[in-house]
Amino acid sequence: GNACFNFVPVKMAIVKELEVEFGRKLRKGHRNEASPDRMAHVDGATLDLSERRSLTLGQLAHAMINEPALKRALAGALVNGPWFADQLPHILHQFKDVRNEGSHGTGRVIDRETAVYWRDLLMGVGTKGYFVQLAEVRPKSAIGG
Repeated sequence: GNACFNFVPVKMAIVKELEVEFGRKLRKGHRNEASPDRMAHVDGATLDLSERRSLTLGQLAHAMINEPALKRALAGALVNGPWFADQLPHILHQFKDVRNEGSHGTGRVIDRETAVYWRDLLMGVGTKGYFVQLAEVRPKSAIGG
């Protein structure tokens, strides 16, 4: 492989998939929650996250990290909810920072070491992958409680 290969396009595809899947799980987890537990402050506006479909990775992470009622509601309503509500937002925040370094016209590239590190965490090389953990998240009501 080319040691100078820029992994930004690969990273961007993964980021998009994380945004879509995280948002989908978030909306499903909120279907039965009271209205205040679905709300979050995002970019100066209060949004019902069960209805909003197009939030960026940074906006999703920010909402989850800064909204205690939202976190509590999701942790209780979802299978694997504590991981989804408490750990995943911080993972997304870190991933967003790495992605931003290489994608917003900075001219910086994402090197192979960084790409391999995140691939291993996301896909589960040597550990339970974040995508596997995310796939386990579903509403508790979907399995009878």
